Amino acid sequence: MNAKRLFIPLLLLAFSLVSYSQDSTFRINFPDGWTQFQRNDVLNSFKNTYELTDKMKQEILANAASKQLYGYAAPLKQGTLYRPNIQVLLLKNPAKDFTQFKMGIEKSLDAFKGMINDLKILDPVSEMTIDGKKSVYTKITGYIATKTGGKAQLIARVYAIPTGNYFYQITMNDSNNYNCEEEFKKVLSSLKL
Repeated sequence: MNAKRLFIPLLLLAFSLVSYSQDSTFRINFPDGWTQFQRNDVLNSFKNTYELTDKMKQEILANAASKQLYGYAAPLKQGTLYRPNIQVLLLKNPAKDFTQFKMGIEKSLDAFKGMINDLKILDPVSEMTIDGKKSVYTKITGYIATKTGGKAQLIARVYAIPTGNYFYQITMNDSNNYNCEEEFKKVLSSLKL
């Protein structure tokens, strides 16, 4: 009888530990041969894993609305104007529910209009599940100015994954003449939250 009473609290403790670790771990595998770049040296990474508790997320975003956690660029390819890349941001989530979150992502597309010429939405904002979490996805294209004054095509796939008061935004960028669709699928399937 005592063993049975002890078993139930231990089982509940085990479930709560599993939930906590899934909620605070972020894992992603980037393509081999891609070069890491960081705009913000937020955290040191070991095997592309961050242990992010809510307290750590709060500290990371104490003085900003967003921080880049990862940035990886594809190998250079001669004859292309745009170098594909993957960026992972941590952002504050002011939305009270998923519907409000999705509407916020839709409105944020307007910000791209100032940075991307001839912006076109290839895949409208939609819901999808990533590692068991309800998420938002969209795909856009357009042209950005190059350092030499030319125009380079950009195709951006944007994934937004809310986790309570925060969300991860993963942006995967390539172009028609340097397509990384297969690499992007592998990266997305590697994601563990």
